[in-house]
Amino acid sequence: MRHIGAKVDFDREARTMTVDARQLVNNSAPYELMNQMRASFLVLGPILQRMREAMISLPGGCSLGPRPVNYHIQGFKSLGAEVSEEKGYIIAKAKRLKGGTIYFDRPSHTGTENLMYGAVMAEARHGLSTPPAIPKLLIWPGT
Repeated sequence: MRHIGAKVDFDREARTMTVDARQLVNNSAPYELMNQMRASFLVLGPILQRMREAMISLPGGCSLGPRPVNYHIQGFKSLGAEVSEEKGYIIAKAKRLKGGTIYFDRPSHTGTENLMYGAVMAEARHGLSTPPAIPKLLIWPGT
């Protein structure tokens, strides 16, 4: 979060963290920060939504084995983003994401989360077919 310009204060004793993300200055998440875990790819949606462009390194390892990000990419394209891959980075651009229906042929927990983060301020309503069967993820913005 600090890398993109957020001010982060962590009080270890109180176990509290305060994040001020009002002044973001960087739309990228480099490999050095992303290579440790697959979940790091979840920054794509929020950065794209806030900054209209995101340059995110492909995710690192996962103890469960290969975890492709094709659903994330396909979903953001369905919402109107231009998405490309260059030198190990996913580059997504959108002036404003638009509502739409996204279909996954199999459940994708992080794909669902990432699209929700990105689409929360998008124009119109959204739909997602075949989301994961976790109730907290089935609450879709605008419904």
